[in-house]
Amino acid sequence: MSTDSSTRNPVLKDRTSLTVAFCGGGSGGHLIPAITLAQTWVHENPNIRFRFLFLCSGRTIDQTILSNTELSNCDVQVVAQTVTTSAHKFKLLNGLRKDFMTCLKILKQERPHVVLGMGGFASVAPVLAAKRLNQSPVLLEWNAIPGKANRWLSRLSTAVWTGWPLHHRSASSLKATSFPFGIPVHQTTAQPTQANASGNHASRTLIIAGGSLGANRLNNLACDALAQNRHLLQDWNIKHQTGSNWQPSAVQQKDCAGLNWNRRPFIPHLAKQFSTADVIISRAGAVTLAEIAHAQVASILIPLSTAADQHQAANAKLFDETQAAFVVDEVHSSAPVSLAECLKQLICDQSTRQQMQQHCTKLHDHLILQNASEILANLLIHTAPESHR
Repeated sequence: MSTDSSTRNPVLKDRTSLTVAFCGGGSGGHLIPAITLAQTWVHENPNIRFRFLFLCSGRTIDQTILSNTELSNCDVQVVAQTVTTSAHKFKLLNGLRKDFMTCLKILKQERPHVVLGMGGFASVAPVLAAKRLNQSPVLLEWNAIPGKANRWLSRLSTAVWTGWPLHHRSASSLKATSFPFGIPVHQTTAQPTQANASGNHASRTLIIAGGSLGANRLNNLACDALAQNRHLLQDWNIKHQTGSNWQPSAVQQKDCAGLNWNRRPFIPHLAKQFSTADVIISRAGAVTLAEIAHAQVASILIPLSTAADQHQAANAKLFDETQAAFVVDEVHSSAPVSLAECLKQLICDQSTRQQMQQHCTKLHDHLILQNASEILANLLIHTAPESHR
């Protein structure tokens, strides 16, 4: 049932302008939720002039994602910081100091109403700068196990809004009060089509996504699985986001010859592509899992084994427990065989795909859908200092 915007949005309804600083980056998992929130606020509040500051990392992927962003009728400023994580402490601290001074100057000039820490090392300098200016940063943590940056910054923040349920051993690592709110999913992501749900279309789609930066181990495992199931995939469209540093070997190309295998370093608007898929092979980043759950697609998850604190494995566990996906351990010796067998089952068994699609709906309570993003905006503005409202 729809509600009147003046009723559901008591803070935003009287505003004519709003400035929001999104602090963080380094991967799609940090930037895409920020973009989704920004797009939703702009779409649902046409009478407000929005200004968005993206204080992100200097990585190429951040610029690639932001260059594909559809944000109209608002002002967008992108500030790429210089420093990334480094083993050289002096270089790291010197770069952090420079970025802090840059962010301090920008935030002092712009005076954003809302400062959101999106996670990753790129969030450290701008969140520290906001705190120095007596602003009230709020952190957004999507993973079941909070990242190192958010754990450290939580002691300086007003609150932490969480996405997937926190692992029971991780809740105490956040020093600010945490509130389960959900993960923003793009509002234009289509629900599964009837053809997708019934499996009646002649050509089906498999998407392989190793994250915005790519994943060589996942790519190689996927190649082996494609080769072993080549005779079953002749009528499938295969869309593969490889990352910029991987190409199939001559042997892999020969083993997968004849398949409709479309490889691209980066696929913009991947969430929209998910809604057209029948099967997905993916890493287990929090945002990617939210997009899979919303699209209601059968999937095989391969958590990144080197992810900090095994947070991807913790994310995937929720899908495994609800039978919404198969999970494959990439470091186990049986990984190639397990992935090939899981893929074969999803190719051949329509009922398994349909059951996974249905089980995805059990996870929707952890997603921000429809107008809930406005509630988030209201809550954030209420936490801002009086002078910033």
